Amino acid sequence: MSYDPNQGNNPGYNPPPQGENPGGYPPPQSPYTGYGTPPPSQEGYPGGYPPPPQQGGYPGYPPPSQESYPGGYPPPQQGGYSPYGPGGYNEPPAQPLPLGDAIRQLPAQYLRVTTKPGANTFAMEKGKAAWNIVWVQLVFLAIVTGLLTAISTVIALPNALNSFNNSNLPASTAEQMRTIFATLPVPIGIGSVILTIVGFFIGTGILFLIAKAFGGQGTFLQYVYSYLLFEVPLGILSSLLALIPILGSLAALALGIYRIILQVYMTMAVHRLSGGRATMAVLLLPIIGIILACIFVIILVAAVSRSIPSH
Repeated sequence: MSYDPNQGNNPGYNPPPQGENPGGYPPPQSPYTGYGTPPPSQEGYPGGYPPPPQQGGYPGYPPPSQESYPGGYPPPQQGGYSPYGPGGYNEPPAQPLPLGDAIRQLPAQYLRVTTKPGANTFAMEKGKAAWNIVWVQLVFLAIVTGLLTAISTVIALPNALNSFNNSNLPASTAEQMRTIFATLPVPIGIGSVILTIVGFFIGTGILFLIAKAFGGQGTFLQYVYSYLLFEVPLGILSSLLALIPILGSLAALALGIYRIILQVYMTMAVHRLSGGRATMAVLLLPIIGIILACIFVIILVAAVSRSIPSH
């Protein structure tokens, strides 16, 4: 019996057959190319780890690129009007400004909103909403409207006073009426200031609730802030046009129609409503008013016709 150097002190050692695996060690196992061959080089992956199962990264990581949305913000959940995508608008995060900066930016905002109408324009502005700048705009609008109303009263006053001079009233009565009418501009102007502020909150509150009933998602602060962005410049312009006889009234009517269009866009942006829903939310009150007015005219005509004696 020959001496085998691999046997050592183990009498039961049985060496493998010659030629199959010299050295007696089991062959290395490789899932790639078979026995004894190292796995292929993975130079593109640190540490030689195999490539991920999907191109672009492991499932769920890294997150997909949001390059199509400004700021990387994902679109809102489905269920309602989405401001993103084709035909929609891009909405930045809410970021109210300090009062001084907000006041300085108002002229540029008024110009953008009135000259570039659209839901996207209002969506870019509504995030700056804050109560301090709302009150600044509303008080300014009320004061200017009150002054213009008082001026229009002063302009119309001479005609009213002349009517008393040409009337058959006693001289003392006519003088009293002239004195009363001469003091009207001040209380009318103050009343206009109060009525502008109170009427604004009542009117916008009703419109806000109607928009909510149509599925609106905005806040009342965003609504009144966005409303003032076109109401302040166009409201003042409308009051100025009212000082011009006849032609001013026609121009104010056209301006009123344009204000309705801007209100529809504003409602779309603030409440994330479609164009049809926003239009219905804005026009519901005027439609109801027209229907009630027609009913009143029909009743009035019927009452007058019955009062006329037939021959």
